[in-house]
Amino acid sequence: MYKYLKIGTLAEIIGSFEKKFSCHVCFHDYEGKIRGHNASLPGMHINPFCDLVKKNRKNNELCKDWESKKIRSKLTVSREPILKICHMGVLEAAFPLFSGSRVSATMFVGPFLYGKIPSREMKSIIRQDPVSPVSKEAAELRRNLHVLDSDEFQDLLNLGGLLARHIEYEIISSRMDLAETDPVKRIQYFIDREFRRKLKISDLASFLGLSESRVCQILRKNFSKSFVELLTERRIDHARHLLKESYLKTSTVAAECGFRDPAYFFRIFRKMNNGRTPRAYRMDAQSSSDLAYIRKSLNA
Repeated sequence: MYKYLKIGTLAEIIGSFEKKFSCHVCFHDYEGKIRGHNASLPGMHINPFCDLVKKNRKNNELCKDWESKKIRSKLTVSREPILKICHMGVLEAAFPLFSGSRVSATMFVGPFLYGKIPSREMKSIIRQDPVSPVSKEAAELRRNLHVLDSDEFQDLLNLGGLLARHIEYEIISSRMDLAETDPVKRIQYFIDREFRRKLKISDLASFLGLSESRVCQILRKNFSKSFVELLTERRIDHARHLLKESYLKTSTVAAECGFRDPAYFFRIFRKMNNGRTPRAYRMDAQSSSDLAYIRKSLNA
């Protein structure tokens, strides 16, 4: 089973996991190791239900407070996943990711409805006290969440734990990348790790231990692009991912991709996507994804 997980990129593996369980995976990265290895992995709950719920400031604060204190503290003392039912009445699984003896990050999997989970399993689930009534729109989204049956429940824990261990391995092995002597691979690693930050070519030169002029030569020879062009392409590529997979506001997408000016992001995105705006791209990408899912279901 571990060998199976090694097929494909990490993002592809997580995508397959999400499809199998009709869920979303995200990471709360306490030490920056997840983003340091692969900045495209989701660092927040970007599913329609949580997006809607967290538009309410009070709900957003309740989520952050509970997950940063209650969940993280419990995971610190055990490698076992935690099953929780949040104040909005949905189930989520939390898997700890360790770096040595420390919890470096938490992988959250969900949200689900839990009507078919055996009662004996429900006893181990921690619950957050409900607060206010659920809005009609949120209630409708909640009704459409995937309902776990007893067999899926055990598979979720087993495969989720395996996925968490695999990501732990990827985090640890990523340290070896720093010993890589090939400057091209180190450039790609640096951009993947740091593209959200405000960067200059001097930052890349410092990372490589080379002069800026030498870095420019390597970029021209191996990429036929400037540092700014490579960085912008990586940011826009991540923006496409977020627009397709989430309902985040365009301004939030821009910030998540390292653009501090939403208007500049808008102009650059249109330029690099045949004139399509972020909103138009999202509509096309999500409708295509929905159509592919319907076709797959009809052919199943």
